[in-house]
Amino acid sequence: IDKILNKYLQLINITTTYEKFPKSLISSTIRQSNSYILYFLKSIIPSLKIHFATNSSLIEALLKSFQKITRNTQVLITDAKISKDLSLNKLIPQLRKNLELVIYRVKEILQSFGCEHAF
Repeated sequence: IDKILNKYLQLINITTTYEKFPKSLISSTIRQSNSYILYFLKSIIPSLKIHFATNSSLIEALLKSFQKITRNTQVLITDAKISKDLSLNKLIPQLRKNLELVIYRVKEILQSFGCEHAF
């Protein structure tokens, strides 16, 4: 999971670092971000919740890595909104909704195990 998180973070960082990327790359990144966030939401978070009691420090580290991803994805979304490209703006509401769901689910997991300070 950690390798997947790092590769995705690299993709987001590359896309947000360079201002001259074509809009098609930004659009693809936003589309893939939504798919990735959905996968994390539906597949990985339930697994983390099950294994949190036995591997809390490892899972907290993964969640902190994912927190960087959510922040950088928000930067990407903001950059896309500033560009005022209609094709990009159509993709943004669903991605934001999924990001919010992930954040709420992670907070729910941490609160259920008394680790609110971790996120």
